[in-house]
Amino acid sequence: MKRLVIWAAVLLALLGFSSCAKKVTIIVDKLPPNTPEFASIFVTGNFNYWDASDRLFLLKPNENGKLTLELPYGWGNAEFKFTRGDWKTVEKDLCGQEMNNRVVSYLKNNTIHVTISSWADLGPTDCEKAVLSIKVPPETPKNARLYVAANLNDWDPGDTSYCIHPNEKGEYFALVEKHEGTIEFKFTRGGWESEELDADRNPISNREFVLGKQDTVVLEVAAWKDIVPGLECKEITFRVKTPKTTREQDEIYISGTFNDWKPNDETFKLKPEKKNLYSITIVKPEGPMKFKFTRGSWQSEEVNQYQEPIENRQFITNADTVNLHIIGWKDRNVRNMH
Repeated sequence: MKRLVIWAAVLLALLGFSSCAKKVTIIVDKLPPNTPEFASIFVTGNFNYWDASDRLFLLKPNENGKLTLELPYGWGNAEFKFTRGDWKTVEKDLCGQEMNNRVVSYLKNNTIHVTISSWADLGPTDCEKAVLSIKVPPETPKNARLYVAANLNDWDPGDTSYCIHPNEKGEYFALVEKHEGTIEFKFTRGGWESEELDADRNPISNREFVLGKQDTVVLEVAAWKDIVPGLECKEITFRVKTPKTTREQDEIYISGTFNDWKPNDETFKLKPEKKNLYSITIVKPEGPMKFKFTRGSWQSEEVNQYQEPIENRQFITNADTVNLHIIGWKDRNVRNMH
C-alpha cells in the first residue's frame, strides 16, 4: 500500500510537470542599426548554462523575416540575454550600459517581442544622451578616477560632480545630456598637476563638444602631466655622495612620496659603497617622484650651503642610474666640511 501511494505521488508530479511545462517563443522586432550584416545572434541564459555561442540557441528568421527562437520546455522563469557569439558582444541598454538579465515567465507568456538596443563592442546609436568613451594611456594608474574640468563647472579640475569611474574592465564611459550648445573641457585625474597632455607632452587646447550632434564620441588621452611613460615598474639606482661631516656609523635614508615621507624607513636605507658614497636601488613609482635624504629624522635632513632645508628633489627621467650630491646635514654645520 505504501509503494502504491509513492508511485501515485510520482505520477501526479509528472502530470503536474507536463501540464505546467511550456515553450516560449522569442521574436526580435528590432536590432541596433549598427549590427553587422549577416551577424549570428544567440540567446544565452539559465537554460543553457549561459553559453554565449550555443548553436542550439541561434536565432533564425521566421516567415516575416524577423529573428526568432523557441525556448525549450520549462516552468517558472527563464533568464537570458542576447549576444553575437561571445560575452564581448553581449547586448547593452539604449545608452550602452550594463543591463539586468531579461526575464520571461513560462506561465504567463507564449510569445514575447523584444528589441535589442545596443551591443557592448559597437556602442549605442539611439541614446537620448551622448556617450563619451575615453581611452587613457597605459601608464594611467589602475582604477584612477577621471575628472572633467569645463566651462560648465568653472574649470574645477577635481569636481566630484564631473567624476568618471572606470567600469569592471577598466574602461571609462560618461553620459552627457543632449541639448544645444558647446562645452569646452579637459580631463584631469583630480588636479591641474595631473591634467592631460598631447603626445609631445605639451598642454592641449580645450576640447570642444557640440551637444546633440553625436551619440557616441571616442576620445583619447595621450599623456598625463604627472606621469612620464617608461618609469612604471622599472628600477632606478641612486648613487649618493655625502658631505665630509658624514660619519662612518651614520645611516642614510631616502624619504619621499613613495613612502609617505617616513625619514627612517628601513626599506629605503642606503648601502655604503665606500667612504662618503652610498647607493640604493628602488622601484620607480608611478608619477613624479619627490624625495629628500636624511640620517633617520627630519632634524638630520639634507640642507644647502646656507644650512637651509633644500626644496624637494624631483625625479622625472628614464635613466636607470642617477648620481646625486648632498651638500650638508641640518644638525651639522656645513662649514665643518671645509
